[in-house]
Amino acid sequence: MKKKLAIIGGGELGIQILNLALKDATYEVVGFFDDTIELNSTVFNLYKNIGNFNDIISLFNKEFSIV
Repeated sequence: MKKKLAIIGGGELGIQILNLALKDATYEVVGFFDDTIELNSTVFNLYKNIGNFNDIISLFNKEFSIV
């Protein structure tokens, strides 16, 4: 079973992390956390902004493993 990965920040570094995670079969990328991008809007390809920085802890405790 793949580990779920949410990336903090939807800028250039976040996109680089996404590209690395997509090459590694260990992770399922579920989206990004970013305060500057509108909630549920697309950050890159099919990946969306799933919350802002204040949402990270609550969503982590519910369902994500953030690396």
